[in-house]
Amino acid sequence: PLLDKELVRSRPMLFVAESRAGRHGIPFRTSGTTGIPIEIFHDRRSLLANISYGERERAPFIEICGGAFRPKELYVGYDTSTFKTVTSFYRENVLFPVSPRRRFVSFLEPMAKVVEIMNEEEPDILVGYGGWISLFFRTAAAMKMDLKLPRMVMYMGEALPHGAREYIEGKHGIPVMSRYNAVEAFKIGFYCQHLRGFHIHEDLCHLRVVGPCGKTLPAGETGEVVVTP
Repeated sequence: PLLDKELVRSRPMLFVAESRAGRHGIPFRTSGTTGIPIEIFHDRRSLLANISYGERERAPFIEICGGAFRPKELYVGYDTSTFKTVTSFYRENVLFPVSPRRRFVSFLEPMAKVVEIMNEEEPDILVGYGGWISLFFRTAAAMKMDLKLPRMVMYMGEALPHGAREYIEGKHGIPVMSRYNAVEAFKIGFYCQHLRGFHIHEDLCHLRVVGPCGKTLPAGETGEVVVTP
């Protein structure tokens, strides 16, 4: 049976294992873009496995960025995001032979400040939420800001507004890619360099689209996304 979101929200500990892994689980809070935030727990094994599976998503970005082993990223987000929680865990528990080349900037910073940082850092990849990415490029154009463009743009956390991809790719000639992740399932889908849509992590997350009664819909139909990590 499908889990009811209200039940998970009101009784999060009902879904946490009583094992040692569960007792030492790391809490995450969803962004709340679809309503009130929900608290979800991951164990250490989940977080560590996420590192290696991330290479699958990273391979297309490396190719687009000219084969650089670790493309330079400018990540614009909020301080309590899943990304910040995960990277803090890695910093305290993992010794990386090569550290990611990444700078985090709060999306509360004025657009002019982000443009200034972009021009200083010259990142290969600009990462941010779909709505913010669209607003950033349209604001920079409207205010005639001098912007050093990245090699590619990656959005996640929410969909791009209608027409944003065509605007960015058409005006600036840089590819717009995406990762489809959630607190409930770190790895759901990702874009490859062919930019034709999401590849699903079928070995990590079972995904289906259902109708009002919870029955799986045929291909091409619109409904609610249901995932089983």
